[in-house]
Amino acid sequence: MKTQPSRCRKKIELAQLSLDASRESFFSPWWPLASAFQPRRAKGLYEVKSTEYTFLQSPYLGGPSMSYAIVRVQKFKASAVRGIQFHNRREKDSRTNPDIDKSRTPQNVTLIDCPDYRAAIADRLSTLKTSRAVRKDAVVMAQVLVTSGPEFFRDMPQEKQQAFFRQSLDFIANRYGKENILSAVIHMDEKTPHMHVDLTPIRDGRLTAKAIFTRAELGNLQTDFARDVGQQYGLKRGESREEKQRHLSTAEYKLKARRDELEKNAADLQPAPLLKADDVVPQKVGLLKKEEPAAVAARLNDKLAPLRDAMAQVRLLQSRVGKLEAEQERQRPELDRLKQYRKIFREGLTNEQQRALWDAANAYRAQNKEQEEKERQEALEREKRERERKARREGAAATFDRYLRGVPGLSLAQRKERHKEAMSEWDQQPPEIQDAILAKTQQRIEQQEQARQQERSRSRGPSMGMGR
Repeated sequence: MKTQPSRCRKKIELAQLSLDASRESFFSPWWPLASAFQPRRAKGLYEVKSTEYTFLQSPYLGGPSMSYAIVRVQKFKASAVRGIQFHNRREKDSRTNPDIDKSRTPQNVTLIDCPDYRAAIADRLSTLKTSRAVRKDAVVMAQVLVTSGPEFFRDMPQEKQQAFFRQSLDFIANRYGKENILSAVIHMDEKTPHMHVDLTPIRDGRLTAKAIFTRAELGNLQTDFARDVGQQYGLKRGESREEKQRHLSTAEYKLKARRDELEKNAADLQPAPLLKADDVVPQKVGLLKKEEPAAVAARLNDKLAPLRDAMAQVRLLQSRVGKLEAEQERQRPELDRLKQYRKIFREGLTNEQQRALWDAANAYRAQNKEQEEKERQEALEREKRERERKARREGAAATFDRYLRGVPGLSLAQRKERHKEAMSEWDQQPPEIQDAILAKTQQRIEQQEQARQQERSRSRGPSMGMGR
């Protein structure tokens, strides 16, 4: 578990401060830098009560940590289900999430597998205890995101990480029903490990996400999850809605995390003064004038500035070293695997074995190029199909709009609502059914045109007869 800086305090009388050998253990591991600063002994110009020097250790050296238990709920309609499946199962390359590292995708863990989200949702909806059809714009799936800050997972073994997520999954299943859980996937290939749990919001035989995930329930979910699961791992509850007006989106959350990291590094480079006015007492300067505590503290901080800046640089470097050590530990299994191949070459291969190995490597290299070219062609084909689908959909929208404009007695709002329903129904059908719907709509448009022509003929016929 990643730990935050621990504090090591020691009170020293500044008037008696010296950097002899007996004090080197106090400044360790900073004493080589601290030895460059040797304050002079006081000569009656000022007096310090009892100064508290604080040295911050690097996070990887140990100390208690307190991260947040993060559990968030997002609701989806039927039109978004396929995209969620693609993201969770990594079925397509993401163009909107730069945090995905494809080399780490094999480390993802599927706790509950669901090959087809739409089919699984349809199966669950078939069990509803109602005769009414599900609305086209109904929320058919909810997703619970479980994670914490990156510092919580940084030094935690993968076995313990998976235990945390499995316990979180049990908590969610017990709360919203095991029969409603569709999928549970742990993503290890992004910046911070997290788990997506997808479920159908069904209670008492009714599809009712609005009644399940109320504002009160979302608050209680945060509190109960932090108490039942997070507390066992040293996590505390996040901010309440009263303290934080709204939840951040995924992109905003990632941006805020990076901004906080930059601000923390900037704070390390510009640390607070070592001395405050409360740490010193007014000093007599001359016969009638006293030097104020703030002035005394400012003067001493100027003298302590080199040591303070050196300590800030050391803390920043140690933080970077801790991150590098954590990354090295994470890559250790791969390094051990590569060492096995190095041992083979070190022990020696015959010339024939080396040639065979070289030929095999060239063959694999050619296969990789063919695979890359195949994937590139498939991507171009997908883009082409997507363009055709968009053009086809725009044509269908224009056809439906033309037909609805010819229907008498429809207001503008009614026409928009009918158009929205028609497009929603059209999107859910296979291509052959879509063609049939468009053909039938086109026939209705022709019938409308014929009816209008007949109406114009009838309206002109009597008037022309009277004219003759």
